[in-house]
Amino acid sequence: MVQIMAAERLTKLAHDRPRFEPAVNALIAHISDFFLTIDESEKKRPVGKKTTLGEQAALLRLLLLYTKSTVLSEHSEKLATNLRRSFNSDQGFVETPQVEQGTSLFMSRYYTGHASLALLKHSIASGNTDSREIAASALDWLANKYPINDDQYFHPALVPFHAFSIAQQYWQTGSSHHINTLFYMADKLQDLQSESEFPGRFFDPKEPQYGPPNVVRDALSTLTLMEALAIAEIEGDRSRVKQYQQSIWLALDNLNSLQYDHGVVSGFPRPDKAVGALRFRHNDERIRLDGVIFGAEVFERAALLIQSGKL
Repeated sequence: MVQIMAAERLTKLAHDRPRFEPAVNALIAHISDFFLTIDESEKKRPVGKKTTLGEQAALLRLLLLYTKSTVLSEHSEKLATNLRRSFNSDQGFVETPQVEQGTSLFMSRYYTGHASLALLKHSIASGNTDSREIAASALDWLANKYPINDDQYFHPALVPFHAFSIAQQYWQTGSSHHINTLFYMADKLQDLQSESEFPGRFFDPKEPQYGPPNVVRDALSTLTLMEALAIAEIEGDRSRVKQYQQSIWLALDNLNSLQYDHGVVSGFPRPDKAVGALRFRHNDERIRLDGVIFGAEVFERAALLIQSGKL
């Protein structure tokens, strides 16, 4: 799934930066070979039980961006159909659509954000109103199943793609019934920035149930705050705008401290390959691809917000 996200990020960049196209084409070719097989009619189809809801949603978002292959473009419609059919108004989405019941309610909830975001993007690209309506139903299901006035349902790992989906609905339709949910989740993420030793990272030692800090959470949480900032500004919520601006600046300082520069990569077998990446956490020198993907997106989006005077 992370490879798909990398391809999605590179495809977006390649639209304006041709130098990324060879990497995009190579990565998508590998992804296609892994996730798709050839049936009797020589058309691409999903592997089947090997794919999770999240992988199918991420793949749909990728194929909507990558328009060079007619076969893959056609396959995006099949993926969208599969996602729509896998939603149940009572049970929501399951972790693996090919089986009757998912193995993890946590992952089903996590993937619901991915699926609703993918379907909203599909509705824009194709004009398919069913995709938009299923996405809206999925967000309603989350609101009813996991109400925001109950803190037991909050978990930072579940926030970002749920928030991105709400924001997508807002920008796409001009409104959303779930804006208060978005603000609640952003406010809760702000509370996790209370740790003073490394200001800006999204971790509070008083909340051990959320797990240790890491760059993926930091980057995705920052992107969530950026979405909340943009909408709070439109909604005229000046108090939240100021709060989110302060939190974003702290988060940017933290992410900047995690990025490798030429002077601190001598321990790597290929130091030049590490420059620009972000370490997994301050005391862990691992480089995880999704941390780099979302970290880069944070820096680019921050630059745009600064240029527009919103940050």
